[in-house]
Formats: sequence, C-alpha cells, structure tokens
Amino acid sequence: MRVPVTPSRLGELARLKAPSLASVVARRIEDQVVGAGWPVGSLLGSEGDLLARFGISRAALREAVRILEHSGVATMRRGPGGGLLVAEPSRDALVAAIGVWYSYEGITMAETMELRRPLLAAAVALAAERIGAPDAEDLVARARGLGAHGRIRLHEPNAVDSHIGVLSGNTALGLFIDALGDLGVTRLRGGWAELRPVLSTVELDRIATIYRRLAAAVAAHEPAVAVAAAGEVHEMLADRIFDLREQGRRPPVSAARGKLAEQIAGAIRDDIERAGWPLGRVIGSEAELIERYRVSRAVLREAVRILEHHGAARAKRGPSGGLVVSAPDLEAFRRASRLYLQYEGVTSQSLSEVREVVEVAMVRTAAQRVTESSAARLRAAIEAEGARAAGDDPATSFLDFHSELADAAGNRLARLYVEVLSDLVPVRVKASQRSAPAMTAMSGAAHRAHARIVDAVAAGDADAAERRMRRHLRASVDVLQ
Repeated sequence: MRVPVTPSRLGELARLKAPSLASVVARRIEDQVVGAGWPVGSLLGSEGDLLARFGISRAALREAVRILEHSGVATMRRGPGGGLLVAEPSRDALVAAIGVWYSYEGITMAETMELRRPLLAAAVALAAERIGAPDAEDLVARARGLGAHGRIRLHEPNAVDSHIGVLSGNTALGLFIDALGDLGVTRLRGGWAELRPVLSTVELDRIATIYRRLAAAVAAHEPAVAVAAAGEVHEMLADRIFDLREQGRRPPVSAARGKLAEQIAGAIRDDIERAGWPLGRVIGSEAELIERYRVSRAVLREAVRILEHHGAARAKRGPSGGLVVSAPDLEAFRRASRLYLQYEGVTSQSLSEVREVVEVAMVRTAAQRVTESSAARLRAAIEAEGARAAGDDPATSFLDFHSELADAAGNRLARLYVEVLSDLVPVRVKASQRSAPAMTAMSGAAHRAHARIVDAVAAGDADAAERRMRRHLRASVDVLQ
C-alpha cells in the first residue's frame, strides 16, 4: 500500500530555508500518516519520489526523514525497492529520548518524585475502578512475585507500577508513569542518584508487603486503600533519593541489560553529562571512541545513530571530525510524544483525566511555593493573555498560561507533560465550538478562570487554586469531542 503525500503551495515551500523546510515537510507527512489511520509498513515513496513530489533538495529531504524517524512516524529503508515506510512508534525509544532531554536539562530526582506521586495515585485509582477479574488475578500474582528470588531489585516495583498504568486504561498516564519510573531506575543504576540511607532488608520486605496490599485493593475495587498504599511507598523513598551530579559511574556493559549499541549510546551520553554537556565539543574520533568503549566499528556507528536520533550528538566528517556534542530538541520530544499518543488512540477522556492530575498537582505546588517574583510573572501572563484578540483560538493561544504555571511550580517535567497534553487539545475541539462567537465566549471564560486561579496562587491559597483549576479543566471537557 502506498500512502499519497500531497504537498501544497510548493512555491511557498521553496522560499523556506532548509531546516525550516524540512520541518514543514515532516509535519505534512506526519499529518498525512495520521489522516490515513497510521498504516504501519505502507510505502510513502522512494527518495526520488519524495524529492520530486516536494521539489526540495536532498539535504532538506534527509533532514525531514531524520525528524520523522525521531518522532517514530516513518523510517527510510535503503536499497532496491526501498523508500520511506510508515513505522510503528516505539514506546521504549520515546522514553529513552525523554531521558536524553532529562539529562541535558539536569532534571532532579525531587522533580521526578514530586510528579510521580499524583500520576501513580491516579493510575491506581483508575485501575481499581476499571479492572476485570483476569487482570486482577494477574496483578495480585505480579505483586506476590516481588522479591521471590531474594531481595527486591530496583526494577521490580517499577514493573508493577508500569502494569498498573496499563490497567488504568489511560494511555497518556501509562506513558508518563513509564517514563518517570524508567528515568528514576536509570539514574540510580548509573550512579547519578542514590538512596541515602540504603534500604534495609526489613524496609525492602515492607515495600513488598505494601505492594501486595496495593494489588489486593486494586483487585477488590478499593481505590482509597490502594492509593493510600501507593502513598506509603512514596513516603518511604521521596526524602532519601539524592542526586549525585558529580559522582555518576558508568554501569558495566551486560548482555542481560539490552542491546549493546543502546548500552554504548547510554555510556556515551553519561560521559557527556559528566562533562557538563559541552555543546560543540568533539569528544573523540571514531578510532578513539572504539578504543575507549572497546567495541567494534559497527556497534559504535549504531550507537552514534542512536545519539543522533535523540539529538545528543552528531557525527562530523573530515580530518578534524568526530562525535560532536549537540543540544537535544525539546520540540522534537514534544512532537514524538504527541504522535505516539495519537497512534495509541488517546481519547479525550484520557486526555482530560491526565491533564487534571498534572495541572492540579502543579497549581497546588505553585501556590505553596509562590514568591513575589513568580506572582508578578503570572499576573503579567494574565495581562498579556487579556490583551490578545478576542477571536483568538483559546485552544492554542491560552495554553501558554498553563506552561507559566508549571514554571511557577518549579517542575520542568510538569511543564513538558503540560505542553505535550496541550499539543493534543486543539484537534479535539468540537466543530460546533469553532465559530467566531463560540471562540469569543470560550476565550472570555478561559481568561476569567485563569485570572481567578492566579489570584489564589498569588495569595498562597493552594486549596482555592486547586478548586478553581479543577472547575476550569472540567468546564473545558464539554468543548472536546
């Protein structure tokens, strides 16, 4: 099957510079794939076909392909009969890409744990409401298996949390929990964080017992009991996980830990982080990196492709070439997350559920941490919002407010999640709400709600801020399809 990709206004495309042109072409191909129902394996065209279709240079097309491969939409198959094929987005690859951004931004374990608690509590509550008998039996069995071969390993409770994310029936919630859990375990394993003091055998046994109680409560449709159990584990860990920015150690390469090239890519990324992400610096020639990491040329080149895919580094050719440190593209991660959730068929209900979890947690934190400076920035954002044209689409123009709130809360992960979710809102607005009068009414209602939320945050009233945010988000559900 061939998916037709029809460009529009080629003259307009031709006037764009290569990086911008590549992004526009990639977005048009993404839209076509989504509109066609994401037919995995279908041919979008050979390189020659796409060059002719879009009337662009080979360099611009290859950059567009890189963007599509990063977002998990398509992959280029080389050789006779090859071309650009619709791909199945990889959840693991997306979580790994978020990990690169996490490393680059210097996200703390405190930020991770702060956001993880409300997300897991929501997943536990939803799973307890929605779980069926076969899944209930499976969850209880998984919890009973914790520590079955001795002490609990780092990844075991994380795997149960991930499964609960699936049982919640909320794709976005499951993805976010997976990402946070994977990031936390990776940081601990890699020596970028530590538990202080280390959990004793008694404490590990207690965690296993709590998880069994949690699983039993979910299976019995007792959300309050299950959420309380999840809170107990959080309290045991939250205040004893510390970042070790200067003491990261390279974990040993092991066949049991996944593909060798992925491990080498991770080791190189860790070394880049230890060096402070020195953008533009050549960290080694191909020969030097082969010697340093003791791998074959084929493995190293695959590792470099992974790093390039995630935006952590790029290969520079020539006599003074080598692997050059680059800055990960946050917009690329947002786009990849949005497309993955679209591929998985995230519903408006799921979108609304997880938005409420993230944004209520965020607004409470913003109120609890409010300063004169953060209050002033929020009031300035409200003034700027009020100055916008009344006819602006509130589904897009008013989402900046929610990012500002995440900044006021001081949690960069929350901001990323808010922006990923916000990217999905505009396409969900009902057609009946897109008329000029409807948009004017929505704009006015959203602006008034935002102003009331800021008043509560500026006053340090977390309870009032939470109530007003919940009311605002629940009112917006009515305009989504």
